[in-house]
Amino acid sequence: MRPRGLASGTCFVGVSFHHLKRRSGDLIYASVAQAFSNDLEPFALKGASIPRTQTRGKHPYLTDSQSAALMSDVIHAYESRLGNRPTRVVVHKTSTYQPEEIRGFREALLSRVPACDFVWMRPTGFRLLRRGMREPVRGTLCTIAEKHHYLFTTGYVPWWQNTQEPHIPAPPRNWTRRRRTGRTARE
Repeated sequence: MRPRGLASGTCFVGVSFHHLKRRSGDLIYASVAQAFSNDLEPFALKGASIPRTQTRGKHPYLTDSQSAALMSDVIHAYESRLGNRPTRVVVHKTSTYQPEEIRGFREALLSRVPACDFVWMRPTGFRLLRRGMREPVRGTLCTIAEKHHYLFTTGYVPWWQNTQEPHIPAPPRNWTRRRRTGRTARE
């Protein structure tokens, strides 16, 4: 099912890390990019495998070359599926961006697309219930005093008539957004 109501030509990319255990018993991280757009079916790509020592603040991160390669793969996959490149790419993570990641993402994206945004979100203890003690609908945005924004990325899904998780959803909060365009990046 494709998302609806998104700007045409915008590709949203979620970058995450998953624990993998090798046969030798070593624990490594695998980077994954999940991309979606109003213009094509969602797709996922596996990025670099990352040694467990490549962390900061207990969070894995991508090097310049790993992040550039991952975004190059996303742009290539988007272009091969749709026939043209996106006009904007929005990259989001649940951990803060490391300088190497920003450099690599910008290098790969701004040479191919006019604009990109980097957004990160962190978990919060904020909860919201609908009448009748029901979870909020997935995708609900709660804004308080035009200053605090809470986006529920989990919750009740109407077409499933159910929730994905057995607990009250907690939205990420206080996302940070960095806007980059090809023009300002080169100035």
